[in-house]
This record gives sequence, C-alpha cells and structure tokens, in this order.
Amino acid sequence: MLAVRGRVNVNPLRLPAVFEQAFSNPAVSLQPLTPEIGIRAAQLSPGEPMDPADQLIAATALVLGVPLITSDDRLRSLPGVRSLW
Repeated sequence: MLAVRGRVNVNPLRLPAVFEQAFSNPAVSLQPLTPEIGIRAAQLSPGEPMDPADQLIAATALVLGVPLITSDDRLRSLPGVRSLW
C-alpha cells in the first residue's frame, strides 16, 4: 500500500519482483497468522482505535520475539515492541 500511495520509492508494477527478491533471502520468512497472534493483536489497543493491520504486524513481532523495522511512532511506542528503525 505504501508503494501504491507513493510513500515509499518502489514502482508498484515492480512489487512482484521486489517480493520475490526479498523472500529469496533465507533470512526473510513469511509467517502465518495464528490464533495467538490474533489474540495478542486484540489486546494491544483496547481503549484506543488502531489500524487492524498495524495491530497484526506488532502482535506478530511480539509473539515471534523479533524487532520491527518501522518509522511508525505509534507501533514503536507499544509496550514490548522493539524496533530497529
């Protein structure tokens, strides 16, 4: 979505090649959406509206114990979330 909206410098028509290249790296893996991640996502922001996709991204990082690469201050400020950027 960021590429389609022009917020990152990637030609939207090249996205399939970008994803193919990213996932050919053995250090990158696609993770399934699990019930544990869904439950953790629902617990992230009970009193304040939050983008559901952001909740799932943050919950996935928390459940897997990995840092996020994001400049989104809201995600970075969630309890327990570590970020590299």
